[in-house]
Amino acid sequence: MIRRPPRSTLSSSSAASDVYKRQVSSMSNRRRSIPTPIANGTEPGQPQTRVADKFADKLGVLAADPLVKVGEGAPFRTDEERASAPDRLNLDCRGLSSCAQLVGEERLRLLNYQNNQIKAVSNMTNLRCLVFLDLYNNQIEKIENLEALSKLRVLMMGKNKISRVENLEALSSLEVLDLHSNQISRIEGLSHLRELRVLNMAGNHLTEISGLGKFLEVLAEINLRHNQITHSTDTIPSLQRLFLSNNHLPSATKVDSLLQNATKLVELCLDNNPAADEPMYRAMLVDQLPSLRHLDLKRVTAEERRTASVSRKREDERLASIAHQTKVQTECEAAIAEVAALWRQKERGQSIGEGNGFSIVDGLKLSLYGDTSDELLSVYPHCVHLSLNYMDFDQLVKHLAKAHARSDLISVTLSDNHLTDLAQLRKCCAMLTKVPELSIVNNQASGSILFRPLVVHLVHALHTLNGKPVTNEDHARASELFGPFKSSLDVLNRPQSKDPAKIKRAAASYVRGLTHEALQVSIKQRQLDHSWPQVVTAQIQQLLAQIESNEEAYAEGILQQFRLEERKALADEGVLH
Repeated sequence: MIRRPPRSTLSSSSAASDVYKRQVSSMSNRRRSIPTPIANGTEPGQPQTRVADKFADKLGVLAADPLVKVGEGAPFRTDEERASAPDRLNLDCRGLSSCAQLVGEERLRLLNYQNNQIKAVSNMTNLRCLVFLDLYNNQIEKIENLEALSKLRVLMMGKNKISRVENLEALSSLEVLDLHSNQISRIEGLSHLRELRVLNMAGNHLTEISGLGKFLEVLAEINLRHNQITHSTDTIPSLQRLFLSNNHLPSATKVDSLLQNATKLVELCLDNNPAADEPMYRAMLVDQLPSLRHLDLKRVTAEERRTASVSRKREDERLASIAHQTKVQTECEAAIAEVAALWRQKERGQSIGEGNGFSIVDGLKLSLYGDTSDELLSVYPHCVHLSLNYMDFDQLVKHLAKAHARSDLISVTLSDNHLTDLAQLRKCCAMLTKVPELSIVNNQASGSILFRPLVVHLVHALHTLNGKPVTNEDHARASELFGPFKSSLDVLNRPQSKDPAKIKRAAASYVRGLTHEALQVSIKQRQLDHSWPQVVTAQIQQLLAQIESNEEAYAEGILQQFRLEERKALADEGVLH
């Protein structure tokens, strides 16, 4: 007996198989098991089957019939032998290299040529009653010469050498087409098969699913396992079973076109694809497909469906939140870029008007860009991290005055503020003495060699400056440089001094001179650091040029200089008089 394969291996198509129920009952005692290879599109480790085997109990495919003679000429049967089974002929494993000329076999309905060496389809002209043709496991390279088979319902051509789907226009009644384990790279040539219900193209070279849904309105089952498929562009509402295991699908969304309108889909396999590794893979599909009963050969239970619904709702909310955050971030980045562009215009002396700024509140952080109200820090009292960007010195001072009134600020960032000298830097730091974390970047003053020690000296509570911890060495350096001038700096804030205005002006003048000198030293130091390698290189090149131009003269000059220095040394020691 032919053993029906397990349903989980390759589900049967009852609609297609019912066509043959009434044709084979008298032959059921003459069937045998059909050997099949592993490379047929099913999963490793599972019982192997072909689409033909699914219908074996209905079709009554015969074992090699000893009554059929294969000699020098074509196979033949006697009239008596033919009368006993006029509609069935099995030529399995007969060593045939071509399709036989079956004279007198016009009543054949089921013909089996599997496991031969046939290279081309031929001699089908007189077989107009065929409904089942099995050419599995041959050497056929092209689909051809099927024009007379308008009644054919099942065509099995798996495990051949076919590279293209073609010449099927005459098969208007075809319901099952098996082309697995061939060399096909594209789904095509199927638009005329309006009755096609089952398609097996597993084990080919396909990269996409297309060309099926527009005309194949009753297609219920597709097996495309073991290809290189990455996406689908088809919509097939009639689909009931879809097998896409062992492909290259990066995400289940790549086959959304197949799944969105598949209201009849009861079985789906996407295992051994990258998509199956996604965290919400199974829950998303179970919730998306209410009709689904089996996913990746595992039954979908009612409890799993309830859980999947809750999980997908949470995932949708999470994705919606991410999408919203991404949108907000994109809008903020665009606004920041606009403010930055206006800032560059202002740097070039162009007029940009007022009110070109905006603010961002992100948790405990308040970021202000451009021309914004200095009252915003009061509006958001919970914000303990402040960032001030693209503001000139006058605007910056107004905001820092508000910040000075706050004792709970944890961090402050100043970026692109036109802080050009240490006097401006000192004034800003005087309003940030309680801030433990401070960043001052993209300002000319922050490039000075005195920047770090001055800020450490002025901001008493400072723990971190520009991302680097403030160390004991930093405090020692700051005291060394600015400790002697502490009284001059303090005098600026002594209202009880005699003639405070005069003292203040004198002290301010002294500090400006000091900071200007320090800034000039810093600039010269940077210029020296930049030019020193070039100076040394030029001297070396000049020396080498002298040596190359007159090597002997150069050597003689060095020798004379050495002798002079030697004589001088001896004279200093009293050896020479």
